[in-house]
Amino acid sequence: HPGLVVVGAYLFDSTLNGGVNNTGVIHGATGGVLVGSTATLSGGITNNAGTISGGTDIGIFLSKSSLLSGGVDNMAGGTISGGKTGIAVDGTSKITGGITDNGLITGALAGINNAGRVTGAVTAISVAGGGKVAGGGIVNTGVVAAPGIDIAATGTGTDISGGIHNNAGGVLTGAATAIFVGGGAAVSGGIDNSGDIGAAGAAVKVSGAGSTVSAITNSLLMAAVQDIF
Repeated sequence: HPGLVVVGAYLFDSTLNGGVNNTGVIHGATGGVLVGSTATLSGGITNNAGTISGGTDIGIFLSKSSLLSGGVDNMAGGTISGGKTGIAVDGTSKITGGITDNGLITGALAGINNAGRVTGAVTAISVAGGGKVAGGGIVNTGVVAAPGIDIAATGTGTDISGGIHNNAGGVLTGAATAIFVGGGAAVSGGIDNSGDIGAAGAAVKVSGAGSTVSAITNSLLMAAVQDIF
């Protein structure tokens, strides 16, 4: 198909230092940004009020033992989307530096789908400042880990409408809290666990006036549930 851009930005079996800073549009018919086949992208991906679109498939995809260091920062006004998934990490790949969302991350199957490993210096996945994770929400079958909080939703207007789904094989191991909802944020799609959620402080902590979780469903291991209003 002449003129068809399949992938917007593709890093394959190589190293890029300095990261990706997008203030415009990165678009591909099946992928926005693809980091694959043992590639390393250091310096992170910053989406500064821009758009990263994966068309019918994935907005940002890490595959085949690739590494993204410096994390993903989707700033206010930014959109990361794919027909299937906004951000996907396969079972052999890693994001260090976490995922921060103050804009919109969405995909029909998952806004964020981690089958590998996502880690952060304090928080691994943070949705804040009115940020949204829509579509299929946050889906984890890998490891999400941080010294503070694994997954945090904070601030008025923030909503993980697709829910948080820690599926079979998924592990959330925050040293302080695994899942935190506070400051008026919402997880309107609920929390369901069929994996392992555990932390020294609380498995799930909902704190502050206006903070809401529509439902919590657990079918395997949840170390503790703590609700503080």
